[in-house]
Amino acid sequence: MEEVNLPYVEYMRSLTLLIMASEISSFHEDFKAEDYGEYVRGRLELGKIIYATEYIKAQRIRALMYKEFLKVMKKIDIIVTPTTPIVAPKIGQKSVNIDGKEFNVRAIIPIFTSPFNLLGFPAISLPCGFSSSGLPIGIQMVGRPFEEDTVLRVAEAYEKSTEWFKREP
Repeated sequence: MEEVNLPYVEYMRSLTLLIMASEISSFHEDFKAEDYGEYVRGRLELGKIIYATEYIKAQRIRALMYKEFLKVMKKIDIIVTPTTPIVAPKIGQKSVNIDGKEFNVRAIIPIFTSPFNLLGFPAISLPCGFSSSGLPIGIQMVGRPFEEDTVLRVAEAYEKSTEWFKREP
């Protein structure tokens, strides 16, 4: 086991937002605003104002990031991260304080999962414990593209060696 640094992760949130908003807005082109919640409606509206040139640039950057992540993954089989940096927030909670800094809950929750989602790397999340308040904590395991079998084998071995999945909050 070794610690690795993943390149460009600080740009993933913006890139994911740009690509996601463009794609969902295109897919839901004829949406009726009243059929969606405020958050989704905002993403759909954002997607309408993103230029095709921005979307194409984002896809090119995504392709470059994919290559950089592959370089890191050449020497390792699995990357292990927390699933989220915080436990489940309270319903309606907008921000969270981590080490003295305020973060938007919706922005911080996918910080560990969105890079792999954006790049198409297979990942799985499993229970790995509970917070001091009794909320579940997850561990994410990520493999190389098209190596889902490795991810599933490692996840199965982990699950067989622990009993976190048996405990309920």
